[in-house]
Amino acid sequence: MDMRITHLRVDNFKSLVDFNLPLAKFNCLVGLNGSGKSTVLQFFDFLSQQVKGDLDDWLKKRKWEASDINSKLTRKKNIDFEACLLHNEGFEVKWSASFNRTTLRCTAERLSAFLYEIGAAKRDDIKQTMTKIYPTIKKIDVEKLRFGWKRLLVEEEFKKTLLKTEARHVADGFLRMLAILAQLSKGQSCLLLDEIENGINPELIEFLVDSLVQSPPQVLVTTHSPMILNYLEDDIAIEGVIYLYKTQNGSTQAVRLFDIPSMREKLTVMGPGEVYEDTLLTKLDQEINSLQQTN
Repeated sequence: MDMRITHLRVDNFKSLVDFNLPLAKFNCLVGLNGSGKSTVLQFFDFLSQQVKGDLDDWLKKRKWEASDINSKLTRKKNIDFEACLLHNEGFEVKWSASFNRTTLRCTAERLSAFLYEIGAAKRDDIKQTMTKIYPTIKKIDVEKLRFGWKRLLVEEEFKKTLLKTEARHVADGFLRMLAILAQLSKGQSCLLLDEIENGINPELIEFLVDSLVQSPPQVLVTTHSPMILNYLEDDIAIEGVIYLYKTQNGSTQAVRLFDIPSMREKLTVMGPGEVYEDTLLTKLDQEINSLQQTN
């Protein structure tokens, strides 16, 4: 796996308002019913469809209107998000975008900024790949404008005539393909599983968890079962178990479960699943609120 998501920021997608999610190689979302676990998975699906460019069909399959994905907790019209990605060679890149639910597309300026950040060499690699399906392409370039804005330019050759076109005049399908190649390297994948314990015999849970932890893709699962957590090594649990909860205004927030002092203390004498089972989650929310007020 060449790249993985290390952090996700989402604002204005259903209950995800000013939502920040730290991500490890293996991630397990826990929390009360209605805390937002399924919404997080829906956003990852939304993100995937974003680069595929099939949002209209995605909404129809879910029997949703475009307005359904916006949060009812804010008056904002656009859905803003930022994904931080870490390459296995150690460098980081960020994909920031603002999704317009009226046009069902992202603004091209954010894609321009992302392509600018990854550098000319990687843009050239993407161009070489793109020429396999768009043979007229000669160059993909990003110009730095005033006030930090970036402008994406695509240079094509038609009968020995070079033509430069700004991103806003380029076909959506081309930009979607460009976004895919810019975000994902060959073989890159992220596996999402909702309530992984469902339908699995208990004696197979340990094998399942071990397989997921050791698998090449980045993994994000949800669970209600303490048994799942008990098969995680402490270091994996500390880094990857994320607790979701609702604030008083109804928005979903995330915190690493074992960053909470009482949970980390219990972990010194219990397994991760035993800690979770031994905890009254309604009181855990109170502890989180107290910590936030203190900070």
